Amino acid sequence: MSDHRNSSVDHLQVIGFGAAALGIPIAADRQGRLTDLLGRGCVFFDSRRPREWTSLGYDILSNSAGADFLVGIDPAGAFAEALDTPQARSLLAAGTRPVPLPTASVFLHDLAGRVAEHLAGLGDEVRFGSRVDHIVVEPGGVFRSHDAQGRTLARSRHAVLAVGAAPRPAGAGWLTSEAFLRGHCLTHAKTAVAEGHRIRIVGGSHSAFSVAGMVLREWGDELTTGQVWIDARRPVRLYGANLKDRHSPADVVDPDTGEVNRFCGLRGPARDLYQAVVRGDERRVLLTEGGGEPRPAVRPELTVSAQGYRARPVPVRTEQGEVLVGPTDPAVDRDGRLLDARTGNPVPGLFALGLGYRHIAPDGTAGYPRAALNIFHGDAADRILATL
Repeated sequence: MSDHRNSSVDHLQVIGFGAAALGIPIAADRQGRLTDLLGRGCVFFDSRRPREWTSLGYDILSNSAGADFLVGIDPAGAFAEALDTPQARSLLAAGTRPVPLPTASVFLHDLAGRVAEHLAGLGDEVRFGSRVDHIVVEPGGVFRSHDAQGRTLARSRHAVLAVGAAPRPAGAGWLTSEAFLRGHCLTHAKTAVAEGHRIRIVGGSHSAFSVAGMVLREWGDELTTGQVWIDARRPVRLYGANLKDRHSPADVVDPDTGEVNRFCGLRGPARDLYQAVVRGDERRVLLTEGGGEPRPAVRPELTVSAQGYRARPVPVRTEQGEVLVGPTDPAVDRDGRLLDARTGNPVPGLFALGLGYRHIAPDGTAGYPRAALNIFHGDAADRILATL
């Protein structure tokens, strides 16, 4: 066991052990720093048990390339054996094509197990079934995490929030795309379709078109014209490989790669469905973009919210109770540093990794989230590690 266990202060605690959180040990291994980082003391917390680990367990295709799930892993590093599994080979063979997310989920579950085993072998740990309720920053800058009963769970010089994201609030009685795409609403949806109810999907994201695609896949023969309504509150964005694919002033060109709508544009089957609807080839789906007037419902609607995600709250405050990171809409800069809700400046030693955080560009403007697993396991984790 490493010497840090004789100290009351770890070097790092990571709140969460989902897909994004794996980026910290993966990037450290890639940089040749894993043993050194763990030797100074690291602890991961996850409120779930290992058997409850279901990251990306959605019954749809990804909105990213299959190979993107593998690029962060050093093929000669501590986790190289994760690349030699059937699911990893499937991801690699897909190359730039989307892949079934259940395949990616199985791969990530296996990878998480290997990371947890490696941590334990070096005297660090993943504390499964342990929920961090809030964090207090001591006057000296040490982060003290607490459970809901106020008991101290760990103290560390640095902390990373990687607790994942939750669907944005939905209207009363609405389903969420999160639940729908995990297969939790199939009976409800089947009944609605059979009774002729309109399926209204609020949002124009990959999740929204994936919900529509699932409805078409499961009950397409029963649907009537316009029975599925995608109510996109903003113009729908499509992914493009380079600048020539930009079609609208609202499209975002990634400054690093030149890709258009890199993190928010539709790809694969979701893009194909959008284009079929726009051409008039798919008449079972009605699409409205930009917040137009709601179409009257002839019969009651089943409404599915696909309005994106926001970070799960882990409040961070001072000993005096001043809120540094609030429960809603936390922001990070390009280096992954969480911003003080009072001043807008980075909180020293505090970072976030994963979906749902509002990103602030270097010029102070709000940038769009850099949300992709290859970013969380790559550049975003690298930037955090650069300061540890």
